[in-house]
Amino acid sequence: MPATIRFATLEDVEPIAQLLVANSADEGGALYGSYSTEKVRGWLQRTSPTVVAIVEGKVVGVLFSASRSEAVAPPVRAMLQAWPGQPDNWIYGPVCIDANQRGKQLLSALVKTLKAAMDGREGLLFINENNPRSIHAHQRLGMPVVAEFTLEQQRFVVMTA
Repeated sequence: MPATIRFATLEDVEPIAQLLVANSADEGGALYGSYSTEKVRGWLQRTSPTVVAIVEGKVVGVLFSASRSEAVAPPVRAMLQAWPGQPDNWIYGPVCIDANQRGKQLLSALVKTLKAAMDGREGLLFINENNPRSIHAHQRLGMPVVAEFTLEQQRFVVMTA
């Protein structure tokens, strides 16, 4: 069954949080950070859009965005110091796709939808260099590595969308 790609609503808070937690570093996944329902709710209430992929009624993918003014997390600040980019750029991520849905072009569909909503402005993202699968997936979508930074003894690459 093909995925439905749409903008997230507050009704998606719990399933998005569950997807993120299941793929967090604390659970053996590659996502950097912690993901409570309160944090996800706050992200969905921002002015920048969040895009979800739905398969058989279940959230199986999510891609967040934020404006530069909302960039308060330490890794986002470190990324902007390493590569400030264009003054009107936006922050891409986090992005997460359910392990059972990877390789099915969901990342491409999420990115395409979000980039269209951002009117061609530059997006900036960071990925832990210990996650080469994600780095390569984003490179396949034409996103180059433009900088690197270290935070809490972890190396990250900065890419543009």
